[in-house]
This record gives sequence, C-alpha cells and structure tokens, in this order.
Amino acid sequence: MTKQKLTCPACSCFCDDIEVDIIDGRIKSIDNACLKGSSLIFRTGEKNERTSCMIQGLDAKPEQAINEAAKILLNSKNPILFGFDHSTTEAQLAGIELAQELGGKIDDFSSFSYGNIAGQLINKTIPTCSISEMDSVNLFVYWGANPLHSHPRHLSNFSYYASSGYSEISTFRTVDLCTIDIRKNETALMSNPFYRLRPKDDANFALSVCRGLSNNEENKKARDFYTLLNASSSTVIFLGTGLIASMGEEISPLLEMVDNLALDIKIVPMIDQPNMRGFNQTLHKITGSVNKVDFAGDTSENKAISFFQNIIEKKVDSILIFGADPFYRMPLQILKHLKQIPIITVDPFITDTTKASQVVICPSVSGVESEGKVIRMDGEEIHLPAPCPTDRLSDVQILKLILEKVKA
Repeated sequence: MTKQKLTCPACSCFCDDIEVDIIDGRIKSIDNACLKGSSLIFRTGEKNERTSCMIQGLDAKPEQAINEAAKILLNSKNPILFGFDHSTTEAQLAGIELAQELGGKIDDFSSFSYGNIAGQLINKTIPTCSISEMDSVNLFVYWGANPLHSHPRHLSNFSYYASSGYSEISTFRTVDLCTIDIRKNETALMSNPFYRLRPKDDANFALSVCRGLSNNEENKKARDFYTLLNASSSTVIFLGTGLIASMGEEISPLLEMVDNLALDIKIVPMIDQPNMRGFNQTLHKITGSVNKVDFAGDTSENKAISFFQNIIEKKVDSILIFGADPFYRMPLQILKHLKQIPIITVDPFITDTTKASQVVICPSVSGVESEGKVIRMDGEEIHLPAPCPTDRLSDVQILKLILEKVKA
C-alpha cells in the first residue's frame, strides 16, 4: 500500500491536501476529501460507472471510435463543440484548435451562467483577488451561493474558518460571515447576518444599498448591509448561481453598488464546473471571447449564440460533447431537436448524454488517472497530478488524435 497526494478535481476549489491509499493501482481510502470529492475519486474505480468506446451502441476500440468521430466531423458543414469545463487546460486548447480547423463553433456552460462575469474578470473590470490574498479579509459574503452544498470545503479551506480572524470563541472573532439568498440554506443557518430576499429581488437590493439607505422599513435590510460593509476593512463577495439566476449575466447593479460604496470589496465567482474559468481564459486569449465562438469565416462578424440556441435554431449538423452532460439539464423542447443530429461524446462516466450518443470515447479521469493544468475559481493555475495512471487515453490525447485525423 502506498499513500499519495491528490488534488481533488470534483469542483473549482481543487483542494490540494487530499491523501489516498493505493493498493494494486486502486484507491482504497481517502483522507481530507469531502463527500462530493471522495464520491468522484472512488467512482473512477467502479467499472460499471465508466464508459467504454462505442459506435452506434456497439463496443469499439478507441482508434475505431476516434476514426468515426473524425469522419462525422469532417462530413459536417456546421459542427459544434461543447463542454470542456471538466477538462484540463491543455485539452481545452486542443479543443479550440479542433474547432478552428473544422471552421465550427465552440461553447460551454458559461454561456448561460458565469460568462459575462468571467469576461469582466479577465478584462479586470471587476475588483477581485486570489484566495492567497484573503487573509486580511474580515467579512465574507456568500450571495446566491450555498458552499456547504456546492463546494463543501470552501469555508474551511479558503474563507471563514481558514481566516486568521476566526476563533471558536465568538468574543475573540474578528471575521464575519454573511449570506444573501432567497431561502435559509445550510450556509445561511451558520451566518450572522443573513438577508433573505424575495425571488428576483437581488438587483433591487444591490441598488438600494448604494442609492436608497432611507429610513423606510422596506430598506432596512439594505441599510443594515450597508452598515455591515462600512464596518468592514476588507470584504469578499462570493457570487453564486442564485445571483446569476436572479440577475442573468447582467450584474451591473452589483457592480454599481461596489463602485459607489468605494470600499475594499472584492468579487470571486463560486463557479460550479471545475475548470470553467480555465476554458474562459484559454478561449479569450485566442479569440477575445470567453464562449460562444464561431470559427466559420471572420470570427468577429459572427453572431454569438449559445449551444442551446444553436440547437433550437437548427444551426448545427454534428455535435462533439466533451466532459459534459447537457442531456441531464436540457428541456424537452430542446431534446427533440437532437434526434437527427450525430452526437459524439467524450466522457469517462456513463451519463444521459453518453446513452444518447452515436459515438462514445472513454478517456481517463483528469486528476486521478492523468495529469494536467486547471484554473481555480479565483484565477490561480493549479496542477493536477495522476496518482493512479491508466492505459486509457487522456482528454488531450483524444482531441489531438481527432485533430490529426481531421487535418490528414
């Protein structure tokens, strides 16, 4: 038995203090990982959970599945590549190159979640900081986020409990935890204060904080939050999917609040998909856009529409889905448009999407069976080691092989 370090690939925290015991090439025990992380890590060793290479539902060799995938893409006039948020940055780069070679489209889940925020973070129009710069922070605000559910070790590793200002004895505590949400979730139960908002009221609340501040009873929450922010010498606001659902991609009310208050307030997105920020940064470096890129003709002249819009408007005739399960969250009116479109899926685990695909290619699990680089939610680059090497092809190897076939 050997004990090795592992950087957990389950969420965008990428906790790097995980220890695993390995016997005969398989992980037998895990220390320090949360339930979400340990479930993913143990799942890599469950054969009935893993995909196999298939063509039209029949078992195939990896090279056969790769050849068939390349053939479908080459015969396609309007292919789209989607996903990559669970892939290494190296694979994302190869995926972008493949989309360029095909003259196709590429997109990820950020096109209807954190895309606008990611773009502003990259362009430095949003005040932000890295996790390593948070030691002096004395107010952590989770807005539309419930890290105890989505990022279970976030509080203990990166924010409230990890702060030097935290003490088990509240009398000596110099750091505060605040939650803003439409429901009293698990994180809110631990927070003091907690501000409960009506659904879709986040924008109004943010504007009230920087504009209202009257003595009207309806503005009491805004006045209290304003007072809390002013009492803090340094604040970090973690933006969750609840805020995105409320405001959409347009978070200008929140940014206006931060600008008008002129306080030391930083914003960090609580990104759900592990390497979504990596995809956004890699694509932006090449194209200037964080998602929704069409490489047909002049990229700058193409109308940017999301993956789902492309499906609804019948603008694609083949799909390569990489490390994503859009079938799990697609509405029925979108699923019906996919029946006649060839789908290629590259995913280490069996999903609703792999079950609906004409071609399935089985890669190794990045961070467990193969190594690579990723970008943490705060923008820091992290290296994923591979404590359990496998003979399965890695995500970047698969994409490079498809690219070779397309170029040949």
